[in-house]
Amino acid sequence: MYRGNKKNGMTKEYKIKNNYTGAENLDFKSNEAAKEINNYVKSATGNKIKTIVSKSSLKNAAALLVNAMSFSGVWEKEFGGYSTFMETFVAGEEKVQRWFMHAFACHRTFAWDNWFDVLILNYKNPEYRFAIFSPKRKYGLKKVLEKLDAARFQKLLSSGKSHYINTYIPKINVKTKLLLKDVLPKLGITDLFNDSADLSEIADELKITNGVHKARIQINEEGTVAAPEFSSVQYDNEPGGNDPIDFFTKYPFLFALVRENHPVLMGIYRG
Repeated sequence: MYRGNKKNGMTKEYKIKNNYTGAENLDFKSNEAAKEINNYVKSATGNKIKTIVSKSSLKNAAALLVNAMSFSGVWEKEFGGYSTFMETFVAGEEKVQRWFMHAFACHRTFAWDNWFDVLILNYKNPEYRFAIFSPKRKYGLKKVLEKLDAARFQKLLSSGKSHYINTYIPKINVKTKLLLKDVLPKLGITDLFNDSADLSEIADELKITNGVHKARIQINEEGTVAAPEFSSVQYDNEPGGNDPIDFFTKYPFLFALVRENHPVLMGIYRG
């Protein structure tokens, strides 16, 4: 946490119990303030995110809470670059050409229920996995996401079993920026940006005016054939037997980077 106004000092209890990386004073009026904060974020994310604040955004700030992380994972079973091919990805009425990764008849973790087919890709670091939640019906992501509560999410991740899979998934390179003042109220967090919010355990006379979330994720061959009519996965009755399952995600899907089945990052790929 950076503090630009010393009179609004952080309470000792909050600093010790809740703020694990420490706090430091920084003159927000200085031309170097934004540069220092952005350099911290750039370093923490391995140069993936280069700016989080500007000089003008610090103009009236009393404090700034900054959190940054980076993840780089290598697949347990890598995709061969020689098998990458161009294919049509369909998002509603829009069709775009995207590079798809392909791995033939590899053991992969697979789960399913009435709403989703889920491919789970392991990293060499066994704590992390990458899951793709593909809706049973090719244009049905928005509707079936209403069915994906925490219990279903955990059940699908926990129930996966090893199957022979022919895997066809698009390479992903997604960058996003969200204004938390617009997003958090939709999640039920309505008072945080109001003057009535009590933040006195952090610092006196403190209020939150805005927040920004930036993320970037890249999925390629190293790491972290037609689709059926109504399903991203083709199988008879239940997955199993000697024939490999075709997992072909050419319609919008949910993806999640998980650590021990707890989501670290989630997003929707629409091409």
